[in-house]
Amino acid sequence: MMINSGIFPEQYTGYTQNLNYMKKYAIIGSGVSKQITKGLIRHDIEPVKLPGTELIEKPLTGHADLQVFLCRERIFCHPDIDRSFLKRIEPLLEIVICKTSLSKKYPLDIPYNIADTGKSVICARKYMDPEIMDYLRVHEREFVDVRQGYAKCSTMIVSEHAIITSDPSIHGAAVKSGITSLKISTGHISLPGYNHGFIGGASGMWGEHIYITGDITDHPDYRNIIEFIECQGGIMVCLSDERAADIGSILIFES
Repeated sequence: MMINSGIFPEQYTGYTQNLNYMKKYAIIGSGVSKQITKGLIRHDIEPVKLPGTELIEKPLTGHADLQVFLCRERIFCHPDIDRSFLKRIEPLLEIVICKTSLSKKYPLDIPYNIADTGKSVICARKYMDPEIMDYLRVHEREFVDVRQGYAKCSTMIVSEHAIITSDPSIHGAAVKSGITSLKISTGHISLPGYNHGFIGGASGMWGEHIYITGDITDHPDYRNIIEFIECQGGIMVCLSDERAADIGSILIFES
């Protein structure tokens, strides 16, 4: 179903599909490596690739967590999003086309970069798309307001009540709001074009499984990360033997 509440200048025609079983999907950027893609498939998750946009900086153009916000069965998209992507996901999710456009200049690239634990949303609240804010208020999410605009990139969601981050403002705000947070060292995750990436952008969660794009054994806090996830009842799943990379998150849903 498409909910067109924003700007959508072209006539849109989609298709419907009857699904007789629940299947897992992951929205990822179109530039994600073959190893990571095959890793998802190996774990019975079908990749849905989101083409990049020239509206944001080139190294981040394929990052899904800058273009969309996924919340349960609903996906909020920027108004200039690729139409072939919309056609692909229309049978799977409710689509909301928002009014907030993206731009290369920060903070105009972060309105959709929101970390949703299922109970709380970690975000730079004043830059959030207003329609997303209204939806989250109706669904009684607790807002954890942070200085870090790239909140989703910076936050690995481990459970409804637990996260991992290298960002001090996210860590402090999370703890203050009652979320259990592991603060880790910055870096040791690749992001071409930048000095390093972030653990949130290298991961995705479904149930007790925490999926990470690759090998993080060179991270100085590797053992703490594994222990923290296990203490929260989680299981880490590495999707490749490449170095863990910030790909703009793995946005997993079931349909």
